[in-house]
Amino acid sequence: MPKATKTVERLFRIFPYAGPDMAFHRMLTDGGLFMAVNLPWDMVAPHEEQARKNHRGQSLQQLTGRGGLHAAAVVAILEDRDETEMSVVEANMRLVELWIEFEKTRIGLATT
Repeated sequence: MPKATKTVERLFRIFPYAGPDMAFHRMLTDGGLFMAVNLPWDMVAPHEEQARKNHRGQSLQQLTGRGGLHAAAVVAILEDRDETEMSVVEANMRLVELWIEFEKTRIGLATT
């Protein structure tokens, strides 16, 4: 496979998370909240070990094949901790915060 193709695949590889039910989707649409649906793979990949701890040894690839995870589960993985109770709104808001921080770091705008 050509190097450019591998780079494109890496850039666009995503980790899906299983979104909320339709009632919550309607609330998001009506309330104007932002909801992450797919995350950059490079954001989640460094947390493979935590994903395995939290999900009975399943790899990120296996979790992806099963449709991803809900927001609270992804937040716990990204924060390298066990999963705790979070509301759907709280989890989505935190997920967006983590994504913004990831992107700032990626492009060199992270604050200390």
